[in-house]
Amino acid sequence: MNKIDYALISQAIGYYEQQGFQYIEVPWVVDDHAVNLTLPTGHTAMRCMDGPLVGSAEQSFFYMAREGRLPAGRYVAASPCFRDDKVDAWHQRTFFKVELIDLVEQDMGWPGCFGADAMLEREMAEIALAFFQRFEPSAIIERVPGPNVSDRGHLDITLGGVELGSYGERASLGWSWTYGTGLAEPRFSMARNALIRQP
Repeated sequence: MNKIDYALISQAIGYYEQQGFQYIEVPWVVDDHAVNLTLPTGHTAMRCMDGPLVGSAEQSFFYMAREGRLPAGRYVAASPCFRDDKVDAWHQRTFFKVELIDLVEQDMGWPGCFGADAMLEREMAEIALAFFQRFEPSAIIERVPGPNVSDRGHLDITLGGVELGSYGERASLGWSWTYGTGLAEPRFSMARNALIRQP
């Protein structure tokens, strides 16, 4: 099991707070609607006796907004992620992630795809890229195409071909938001170590 760098997670939270994201604590157990919103096809949510465990804090943010406990705004949170991924060199069933969101009520007249401004996706990715490049200058932003011709997909930040985080837009039940990874551990540390080991 690779070690999670909690000191780096703390640095990431402080960095994103300086960039205008408000840090909040989020629930790790939500409901099926919040989890299914981002659950990939063919996957199931991990569960405990109180309900489904979050795959990322994006689900927590939406759950809180839908319940009237989170107003529109920019937020950062840190939480474990529970997933039924096939375990391999880069994927684990549990890890820790700093998650970002720019949350907007759709009736506020926000322009763009799904009611969210597409420019926010690029802005969020560039803010995250600046954090990653403090440690690894070779990290880059790449556009990942969607499954359909009309789907512009999302942005990924990669390091040596390894995805460090994804950035995109979603909407549901009167809310639109831009989401993104602030830091995933131990993925980032693993990617950095892989670069060091390269000949």
